[in-house]
Amino acid sequence: MKKYVGFVVVLLLALSFANMAYAVDIAAEDNPNRLKELREKRAARELEIKKEREAFKAEIKASGEVRGKDLREKRLEFKENIKEKRSEVRGDIKTLRDTAKQKMADLRAKIKEEKDITKAKVLEARIEGREQALLRFDAAVERINKFKDKLNEHIEKFDAKGVDVSAAEDFVATAETKLSDAEEKIAEANDILAKSTNQLSAEDKTKLRTLAQEIQTLVKDAHKALGDAVKALREAVKAKVEAEAKVKASTESTDTNNSSE
Repeated sequence: MKKYVGFVVVLLLALSFANMAYAVDIAAEDNPNRLKELREKRAARELEIKKEREAFKAEIKASGEVRGKDLREKRLEFKENIKEKRSEVRGDIKTLRDTAKQKMADLRAKIKEEKDITKAKVLEARIEGREQALLRFDAAVERINKFKDKLNEHIEKFDAKGVDVSAAEDFVATAETKLSDAEEKIAEANDILAKSTNQLSAEDKTKLRTLAQEIQTLVKDAHKALGDAVKALREAVKAKVEAEAKVKASTESTDTNNSSE
C-alpha cells in the first residue's frame, strides 16, 4: 500500500511548487483534441478487443474437436492480433508523452533565459517537481508491464505443455486494460503539467489530484489482476498434473490386471 500512496505524495509536492508566486509566461502549444481523440480511439479498440475475445472463446467452446497444437496455434494467432491492436494505441500514447517531455525540455531551456536568479531557481524547482511526479507514475507502470511480460512467457510455456491457460489469460487481459487506462491518464497529467511554468489553476490542481488517485487505483487493480493470473495458472498446472496422474494410475492398473490374466 505504501508504494501506491507515494504517487499522491509526490504529486502533492509537485503542486506545492506550483503555489509559489514566480512564473514565466511560457505558453506551450496545446491541443486538447488530441487527448479526446486518444480516449475515443482507445475506447473503440477496447470494445473491439472485448468482442473479439468473446467471439474467440465462443468459437473454441463450440469447436470441441480443436485441441492440442491446433488450439495453441489459434490462441497464439488471436494473441498476436490483440497485441497489434494494443500496440497501435500505446504508440499514440507514447507520442503524446514524448511531445510533453519535449515541452518540459523547452520550458527548462526557457528558464535559463531568466536573469533573476531567484525566479529561475523557483521555476526550475517547479519543473523538477512535475517531472519527478510523472517519472514515479511511469516507473510503476513499467514495473508491472515487465511482470506481465514475464508472466506471459510462463503462460506460453505451460500452454505448449497442454495446460489450460484460458483463465490466466483472461486475468492478464484485465491487467492490460488497466495499464492502458493508467498510461492514458499519465499522458493527460503530463499534458497539464507541461503547458507552462505558470502556477497551475485551481481547476488543474483538482484535475491532477483526481488523475493521481485514478492512476493509483488502476495500477493496484492491474497488480491484483496479475496476481490472480498467477493463482489461476498455478491451479491449472495442478489440475493438469492430477489429471495425468489419474491417467497413469488407471493405465498401470489396467496393465496389472491384464498381466494377472
